Amino acid sequence: MPKAKLLTEVAESVGKFIEYWGFRSIHGRVWALIYLSDRSISTPEIIEQLGVSKSLVSTAINELIEYGLISADIKVTFGAQTYLAVDDVAQVVRKILRERELTLLSQAESNMKLLSAYSSEELLESNVNLDKLNALIDLNASSKGLLTKFVSKKVNSIKDWTGLLKKASKMWVL
Repeated sequence: MPKAKLLTEVAESVGKFIEYWGFRSIHGRVWALIYLSDRSISTPEIIEQLGVSKSLVSTAINELIEYGLISADIKVTFGAQTYLAVDDVAQVVRKILRERELTLLSQAESNMKLLSAYSSEELLESNVNLDKLNALIDLNASSKGLLTKFVSKKVNSIKDWTGLLKKASKMWVL
């Protein structure tokens, strides 16, 4: 497979992963190309490499800048803007996890606690198994606690983040 095609395949894979986390695939595809580049990369280069429209790339670039994942660099021939990836992606990911996943877990916790406040008879009438509800509350609380610890860690680069994940995975060996 030619290198350019393989690079596009890598960007596609990152896009699919990013999409799984609730973002648009184009965010991951554009970010991957910019991150993997050994120099700043221009909008026309991204468009050509990915084979997508200028408007799609422009929108993704603007949103990636808003997230703090890329930054504008220099303008090149014909005024094309170039971009660089921000090295501290871990900070951005932690922020997203705090604002999105922890918020969702907190909302779920509140709703489950409200449900658990009903009497045993009321829960039974609603076909709710109290033991299973309590197990779900415990699972949610444990997940929230683990995620809270993870996002509180001071990791400043992908290398730091990888180190943290490797250390955590050693603790979870079964």
